[in-house]
Amino acid sequence: MVWATGAALGAAAVVSAGALVTFVAFLGAIGLGCAAAGTRPIRGWLESSARGAVRTARRDGREARLEEAGVPKQGLAAATLLLDQISATGSPLATHPELEEMLDRYVELEITAKRCERLLADARRARAVPGGSETRARISDRAAAVQRACDARLASARDELASILELLQLLVQRSTLDATEVQGDPVGERMSLVLVDDPDSTSRPSAVELQREREATRDRAKVLRR
Repeated sequence: MVWATGAALGAAAVVSAGALVTFVAFLGAIGLGCAAAGTRPIRGWLESSARGAVRTARRDGREARLEEAGVPKQGLAAATLLLDQISATGSPLATHPELEEMLDRYVELEITAKRCERLLADARRARAVPGGSETRARISDRAAAVQRACDARLASARDELASILELLQLLVQRSTLDATEVQGDPVGERMSLVLVDDPDSTSRPSAVELQREREATRDRAKVLRR
């Protein structure tokens, strides 16, 4: 009986020790994960993933707003594609918050333009009822003023929509140009070394002259890239 009790207690101790070891190992894994998260590459990846999730949520929200308002999404898709092209160049412009805000503004303008179009279409379809009282004349004048204001707002919204697309296209071109920039002029520098080491050279340029030649070469390269 005593032996059985002792064996049971020993088995329980072994089980408890095993559970403790497992728990300690689990805490160690958590600690390693936290330490890894503190390293620069992992932290950068986590931040990039978080920004991507926020960007995706904002894009889904824009599309949902257009669907709710019954507005086609082709214009927003074109603007979003331009923003993706900027991101593909690796330009710092891609992470600028104002670009996402421009897409939010684009959605607002799309909805505004669609509402104005519907209002004007309804006004054109409305049939005038015969009669010419003074009250109806005032109502007609007010209605005409509202239609003129709506027409002006529609034109303004369409103009700003086009401006946003044109600006994004310009940013795509600018970011692509920045991505093609090559730093330095190794060929020009090597030519200078050849001039220095040329045994047949009667007049070897000084260090100042070599530096001026390299700067002139870089300036000519910048002018050609423009």
